[in-house]
Amino acid sequence: MYSVNQRPHITIDYICIVKQKSFSIHTLGCKLNFAESSQLADDLKNAGYKHLRNMEESDLIIIHSCAVTASAEKKTRNLISKAKKANPDAEIALLGCYVDVSKDIDNYNDLSQILPNDQKMDLISILEGQFQKHRELKFHPAYSRNMRTRSFLKIQDGCDHFCTYCTVAHARGRSRSDSIDAVLTNIEKIIDGGYKEIIFTGVNIGTFGIKNGESFTELISAVDKKFAESGIRIRMGSIEPELLTDEIIEITAKSNVIMPHFHLPLQSGSDSVLERMKRKYNTALYSEKCRIIKTKMPHAAIAADLIVGFPGETNDEFQETYDFLKSIPISFIHAFTYSDRPLAKASSFPNKVSPQTAKERMRRINNLAKTKELAFHKENLGTTRSILTESRSKDGLIFGFSDNYIKCGVDAKKAKGNTIICVKMVEIASDFVSGDIIV
Repeated sequence: MYSVNQRPHITIDYICIVKQKSFSIHTLGCKLNFAESSQLADDLKNAGYKHLRNMEESDLIIIHSCAVTASAEKKTRNLISKAKKANPDAEIALLGCYVDVSKDIDNYNDLSQILPNDQKMDLISILEGQFQKHRELKFHPAYSRNMRTRSFLKIQDGCDHFCTYCTVAHARGRSRSDSIDAVLTNIEKIIDGGYKEIIFTGVNIGTFGIKNGESFTELISAVDKKFAESGIRIRMGSIEPELLTDEIIEITAKSNVIMPHFHLPLQSGSDSVLERMKRKYNTALYSEKCRIIKTKMPHAAIAADLIVGFPGETNDEFQETYDFLKSIPISFIHAFTYSDRPLAKASSFPNKVSPQTAKERMRRINNLAKTKELAFHKENLGTTRSILTESRSKDGLIFGFSDNYIKCGVDAKKAKGNTIICVKMVEIASDFVSGDIIV
């Protein structure tokens, strides 16, 4: 026994172990959303969060939503339900277009965060209680980092057009963009990250720079000059036909940097429907843009977006669209069935096309799309194109996309991933063209 004065002095240190917070982010919709999600993920990691892939173990579940169609809204609702069931104790943050335009957003007041587009990129400061609401919309640069070969670079956001079928201008706000110098800097960062291809993305990239005295044409020219010897490949995202200048086409035709791949939204091949949509071009302008592209670059790919079953679309108007698509030298058709969107003017238009009629029209357009793509592939047989390799298959092939956006498969033993190679297009397979590597 120790006496009172003999008892040893014992010091107990209490160590407080703070668990590192984790998050997972789940993205729906456009490439712009994916670029922004990648930026948000980087911001959270820099703030000390651990990035997980699954909902079940995440402290914070981020749902980056889409509301461009009724189907997209349904996917958002399903993802919210999935998150609640998978991890009832997690915080759930709902971001993006669904918050801005959905009629039932009040049903989700139980979520931890509900952030519209003008606040979502401030998620970190909101979580830390340091957020101050902006007086005006800001442009938040972003680019994707989670793909092995290509990165989507956000150069612009918002739209001033307010087409009658669309809610994006309501959800994303007015057009705003980065500066040319900032875009060039981000391209350098992406190249340093090992990426070989960059896709410019935004809501309406043709309006790049209009608020700060620059233009998309000037951006394309600057990119072409600065990165001529870099080996990087740049693809323009979707650009409105009336905003595609002849100078951009000319630069692309002579460039080793800008890929001969044009994504021109058409939406309808009927001038009367285009007028009801409040589009800013007609079929004559669209056809002329296609003619100029193909005159300068016969090998170029042209992709067209199309809405089938717009309110009031008659059989004659649909036939005009079908005939117009057949008459122009496009390579790919991305068709969507019209759906009413909250806040869009067309949702109140009369004479809605029946689901059965829309389905039949979609069938015809999809068949035409297959015919157009096959014809484009046949045109390229025997030509030599540059391919950026991406992934391998079980059949011993490695796949990639050509400069003019043809999916191509080559012998995996003769090529490695994330490499630009020259390939002779040899034979059309199911959904790709097989080729021989040219050494």
